[in-house]
Amino acid sequence: MMNWKRKLNRELDGIVPPYGDALPAPARPVRRRFGWMAAVAAVLVLAVVLPFLLPIGSASACVAVEINPKVVFVVKGGKVQSCVALNEDADVVLSYDGLQQKLCGQSVEEAVSAFADTAARLGYVDMDDVAAARISGTDKNKVQSVSQALSQFFAQKGVYSVAVQNFATVSEISDIIGQNVRTFAAQANKISPVYSQRSAPKDAQQAEEYYRTHYLFGEVKQTVQLLVQCFMQDILDFADGIADQLMQFVEYVSDEVFESVAHTVVSLLQRVWQPAEAFFDLLELPNTLEQFYAKVQEFLSVQAQIRERMFAQAYEQAREALSQSQVQSFLQDVIAQYGSEQAYWQSVTQQQ
Repeated sequence: MMNWKRKLNRELDGIVPPYGDALPAPARPVRRRFGWMAAVAAVLVLAVVLPFLLPIGSASACVAVEINPKVVFVVKGGKVQSCVALNEDADVVLSYDGLQQKLCGQSVEEAVSAFADTAARLGYVDMDDVAAARISGTDKNKVQSVSQALSQFFAQKGVYSVAVQNFATVSEISDIIGQNVRTFAAQANKISPVYSQRSAPKDAQQAEEYYRTHYLFGEVKQTVQLLVQCFMQDILDFADGIADQLMQFVEYVSDEVFESVAHTVVSLLQRVWQPAEAFFDLLELPNTLEQFYAKVQEFLSVQAQIRERMFAQAYEQAREALSQSQVQSFLQDVIAQYGSEQAYWQSVTQQQ
């Protein structure tokens, strides 16, 4: 039997122009599909540190937000001075539409709500579930104001939420951030806000190998597989003879096979979804650290576009805003069932 990789390439010869040639526009609008990607339950942890505990110039504070995307806001003079991603999911959220820059200069309440909104838009918050939030800090008034802002945000979106207020110590806040909070706040403007860049090797040769293993044969390959699954029917509308090969590509593809057929598959994807063109560059290894950083940023941007498309229907679904009485009734039910909001929070986080 002919090797499926050779068969795929042979059958595509008459369908897809050689790599680099222009591809015709799709004959009709691309349909949206959402079933292949499951939404992540909404779990937030907000950590607020009293300004006087961080003697860095004028009054400063740190606010750490976890939804799964995990980010830290450094606040100075009542405004967000910088925001730094603490995991790759936060990189994706902050890369959406220049969000990282837009959050700077806002109040922490505005910034946290905007971050939560973008996380919901990109599918990191299930808008049809309960948004469980914990706001941790040493300043009671700040914890309450951030908690109230988040509760109002979710209520306006028609989403029930539980915002647990937790008055934490500086040590506990440092544990959430992953390092001493004073040191972090002092260095926040000097480090890259992109977690994926900070966690990568600083040597060009090592960065190339890291890109090969973590991105090319990891994140990039998985994303291409998911896109093929998402756009399967659209591709088969003009290439119906390769259904079995595409299904096998989605289910499993070795690194060797992926490297061999990736450009051809991306050409198919580009024909039904133009932003897939970015993957042509992502399939090439970086030669310098600058190229590595640029490719990482490009990949994050593509990820944000994909997630926005996949979750647009769920995010844009019309929901009636919740009244204050509805929110209070819901919280009373939570306390009646779990004993306290803190107990509910513990139950939710144990399921993550």
